[in-house]
Parts: sequence; C-alpha cells; structure tokens
Amino acid sequence: MDTKKIAELIDKERRLQFDQQSKYMDTLGLPRQNYAAIMKRLKKDNSQVSFNLINELLKPLGYKLDIVKA
Repeated sequence: MDTKKIAELIDKERRLQFDQQSKYMDTLGLPRQNYAAIMKRLKKDNSQVSFNLINELLKPLGYKLDIVKA
C-alpha cells in the first residue's frame, strides 16, 4: 500500500473541506497535535500505519478504503 499517495490525498481533501486542521481532528475525536505525527508516519517508505486508522482518517473526507480480491 502506497501510503505517501494516501497522505497527499488526505492533506489535499482536508484543506478543501475543513477550514482548520483542528476542526478535522475534532471530527475524528483525536487531539490536533496527532495530525502531524500521523502524516509523518504515512509519508515514510515503510509505513506501519494500521488499515483501520487510514479508514478513520478518510471517513470524514467522504472516502473509504476497501481491499478486494481480484
């Protein structure tokens, strides 16, 4: 999973849909300070971010991540 692209998508959509980073984090129920730490982890090559956390970050932005067997 290429988490760098996911991080770019989250950052872009958050800027479009929310005035402030803190409002976005409030919808997630997380402290606003966690945003920078989470984004830093997502942008690493070998990211160890859980699938559930990525889904939670995408949900308020109107996205959903599915794993489908082809």
